[in-house]
Amino acid sequence: GVAVMLFYQIGELFQSYAVGKSRSSITALMKEMGNYPKEERPIIGKLINSFRDSVQARFKALEERIGYVFQDKKLLRRAVTHRSFAQEHNERLEFLGDSVLNCVIGYALFLRDKHFNEGELSRVRANLVCEKTLHEIALKIDVSSFLYMGEGEVKTGGAHRASILADAMEAIFGAVFREAGFDTAQRVILKLYDPILTGLTPEQMSKDPKTRLQELLQGDHLPRPEYAIVAATGAAHERRFECE
Repeated sequence: GVAVMLFYQIGELFQSYAVGKSRSSITALMKEMGNYPKEERPIIGKLINSFRDSVQARFKALEERIGYVFQDKKLLRRAVTHRSFAQEHNERLEFLGDSVLNCVIGYALFLRDKHFNEGELSRVRANLVCEKTLHEIALKIDVSSFLYMGEGEVKTGGAHRASILADAMEAIFGAVFREAGFDTAQRVILKLYDPILTGLTPEQMSKDPKTRLQELLQGDHLPRPEYAIVAATGAAHERRFECE
C-alpha cells in the first residue's frame, strides 16, 4: 500500500534508536502520517506508539539504575548524547557534573575521619573521581547501552571507550543537579559510589606506599629508591603495583 514507505521508515527508526543513532522525530512522523489514507493511519499510529513506548522504557531502565526519575526526559537524553550525534550534546552537563562530583566526594571524605590532612584527602578524591573509577561505575550500570552517538563513533567502538563513558557519567550527575539540585545529585552520586566508599580502608586513606617508603628512607638519610613498575592491577581506588 501507499504506507509501505512509512512502515519502512518507522522500522529503520526502531533499529537506529536501538544503537543510539537516530535523529528522526516522532512529531515529524505523526505529521507525515496525516498524508496517508485514513484506513492505514491506525496501523501506522500503533507502530509510532510502540516506538514511543520503547523510548520511554529505554529511559526508565537508566533511571532505575541511577536511582532518579527525570521530569524532563530531554535533559536525560542530552546527558547521554555524544557530540558526534547532535549539536545538543552532553559536554556542558559534563562540566557541571564534574564540579558537583568533586564537591560530593570531597565532602564525603571530609566527614570520614578528621585525622587526614588536605593532601591525603585530595589524593584519595583524585582517585575516586578519575576516569578509571567513573568508567567502572558506568560499566556496572551499562551506560553504553543508552548512549546516542554518531555512526562513526559507533563503528569505532566509541560506546565502550572509557573516556566517553566517564564523561557520560559526569553528564548524568550534572543533569540530576540541573533539574533537582545538590541534595538529590549528592544522593545519586553516593548511591553509585557506596561500594567504593564503603570499601575504603585506613591504609588507602593514608599516604600511598610510595610516599611512605620515600619518607622512611629520607628519615634514615638514605637515597631515593629506583624501581620500574612491571604491572598494575586492581580498581582505581585500590591499585596494586608489581615493581623490580
